[in-house]
Amino acid sequence: MSSRPRATWCRPSILEHDAARGPSGPRDVLGSAAAGPVLFGAVTRVDGGVYNSALTIGEKRSLQTAQAKLRPLWFGEAVPLGDVFPVLASRFPRAVRAGHEVALQHAAGARIGVLNCYEDTLSSVARRIAQSLPDLIVNITNDAWFAGSAESELHLRLAIPRAVETRLDLVRAVNGGVPSWVDATGRVRARTATAEPNVLLVTPALRQGGPSWFVRFGEAPLWLLLTALIGAAALRRKARERELRRGYSAAS
Repeated sequence: MSSRPRATWCRPSILEHDAARGPSGPRDVLGSAAAGPVLFGAVTRVDGGVYNSALTIGEKRSLQTAQAKLRPLWFGEAVPLGDVFPVLASRFPRAVRAGHEVALQHAAGARIGVLNCYEDTLSSVARRIAQSLPDLIVNITNDAWFAGSAESELHLRLAIPRAVETRLDLVRAVNGGVPSWVDATGRVRARTATAEPNVLLVTPALRQGGPSWFVRFGEAPLWLLLTALIGAAALRRKARERELRRGYSAAS
């Protein structure tokens, strides 16, 4: 008989998106042995739709404004063009809505920007979060889907540039993956040795100064530089063609 563990699907508890307090009883997020604030992931509901959200629970089960995932994963959480053609989304039972607002979380005097799941691999999402001037960025994700593969290490490596781009420390809480702390220079200051369940305690630095150049301007300077280089190359080619035509005219 194989000793390989079997995966069990459990339907997650659903909270109202604008709920002021967390559930009590068996669904209590904190339980009797924990005290807030605790940042956790949840499915939140509004107007018949649901979001993949992250929110903070504090004393007396008070809830902060939920940060809905800004970029749902195609085919995992959303259908391409589902917003344009609602019939596509209606035939995808696991579809979640995309969030539209940045909702910073607050704990111990820090303003926390949340990157939900694979959003820590997307520079555009990190930039949008960083424009609200958080003191650090936290990623909460679940890599258990890819247990036994190199995905957890690859996920960490793809997340590191977000700290460099935003010049903010990045703390990653990863179920079935690699919890880690990346400082604002991209250096991995702490991490677990493996993807096995573990606890990592870190003390990240908080934001120093204003937003980085990337947060301010994004990729616009790069595109301007590329446009200038292409324009310069085109002008040089035209000048070379004119010189060749003059040479042919003089020779004839």
